[in-house]
Amino acid sequence: MTSELNGRDQSRNSGDSDASFFQQSDEVDLREYIRVLMRRRRTLAMAFCVIFIGAVTYTFTMKPVYEASATLYLRQEKGRMDTLSGTLGLTLQNPVETEVEIIKSRTNAEQVVKRLHLDWKVTRVSSGLTFRIDDFADNSPDPDSEYYVTLNGPDSYTVSDQDDRALAKGRSGQLLQSGPLRLLLSELRGNPGESFNISLIPFQSAVNSIRSRIDAAEVRKMTSIIKITFQDTDPIKARDLVNTLCAVYLENSLALKTQEASKTLEFIEQNLGGVRSDLDTAEKNLEAYKSETRVVQLDKEAQELVQKISETEKLRTGLALQRKQAEFALAALPSPPSWPNWRFRSGLSW
Repeated sequence: MTSELNGRDQSRNSGDSDASFFQQSDEVDLREYIRVLMRRRRTLAMAFCVIFIGAVTYTFTMKPVYEASATLYLRQEKGRMDTLSGTLGLTLQNPVETEVEIIKSRTNAEQVVKRLHLDWKVTRVSSGLTFRIDDFADNSPDPDSEYYVTLNGPDSYTVSDQDDRALAKGRSGQLLQSGPLRLLLSELRGNPGESFNISLIPFQSAVNSIRSRIDAAEVRKMTSIIKITFQDTDPIKARDLVNTLCAVYLENSLALKTQEASKTLEFIEQNLGGVRSDLDTAEKNLEAYKSETRVVQLDKEAQELVQKISETEKLRTGLALQRKQAEFALAALPSPPSWPNWRFRSGLSW
């Protein structure tokens, strides 16, 4: 009995000693960590300062991103011609989701790039140099070719290639053509020696670039209001791109509606002749019947034909009016901004 108690006491003492050992080792490890941090405090402080200064420098040196937006309201038009348009396979208005995809389509993006000449790239513009680009084309096989334009005098300049070889000399307001290069500058003002670089961006690359940054979505469900946004580091470019995209979309929509109205009107005019022929036949039969029976009241078939021709005439008049309105709206659209109207000064565009 005594031996069992002694064994229990010894095991308990050994357990207490193990626990105290682990506790002491934990305390020793924590103190060691603190000592290491204190010894390396200069290194830690320097690393913190470097990271903090880098973050502050990046924040203040990065270019701000501007967002331009526009809203479009899709008017839902419903009338008597819906049934006829459905029979012909024509759609006078599309769902909002479809219109959103049309706005962001490649066709619209390509027209925007062409109108704004977003495939033109102008860099390294000297301070104080102002000019306007009216035309630029490069048909060289090298897609990465870049040209250097240096001002020689008040209205003259020299174009050089990447190897600094002079290719041609031109004057402000006169078209310069030299091999694959075509360039037309105007309003050229600056001091001799000032220069800028100009090159072409691959057309599809420019289209893909703006498509990836165009966003269009319905503001709220069932509102038929679409918001178009575009982000860029150049606020003028963002503004002009959104305005041009809206103009392109409206022009294409009006042209499509005009075409659909013309097709519907053509279909009605083609079938109107048959209805008129049936009406004339019915009137002749009616006159013959009245002469024989001396009855003046119209029969049911004649009344239906008269009502049918009346409704057809009303529909035809409405379609003609709609086509005229669409053509007038299409002609009244303002001209979108284009690159030739952009002036360059100190690397910025106006």
